[in-house]
Amino acid sequence: MENNYKLLAVDDEPFNLDLIEAAFMEYDNIEITNATDGFEALAELEKQEFDVVLLDISMPNMNGIEVLQKIRANEKLVELPVLMLTANSEIENEALELGATDFLAKPYNIEVLCRRTLNYAKMNNCCKKNQNA
Repeated sequence: MENNYKLLAVDDEPFNLDLIEAAFMEYDNIEITNATDGFEALAELEKQEFDVVLLDISMPNMNGIEVLQKIRANEKLVELPVLMLTANSEIENEALELGATDFLAKPYNIEVLCRRTLNYAKMNNCCKKNQNA
């Protein structure tokens, strides 16, 4: 039986959130929660547990790098897979250095986005099970 996974998609552009929703439409085992800025994302992470975060870097108020730093500073979220999404590949090294799990350059291949997201969700799920065993 396939596990169910919860994704948090964070992007200030509604079109990009729609793209992510459409990409995962065929997956019955994926539940997506959207956040349109870093503050909303951090609030969602306080409210519920996610398997993977898809995080845009370029956002107003609090950019993705700042959100990533807050996620990694939270003891409960330090192991949470965070995939950074951006059109700015120059920031890739900084994002990875700060603890991003992976990096996808926009425009991204939808199949690659789905596969990587699912792979990280499965790995995270296995790690949680092993910690609780």
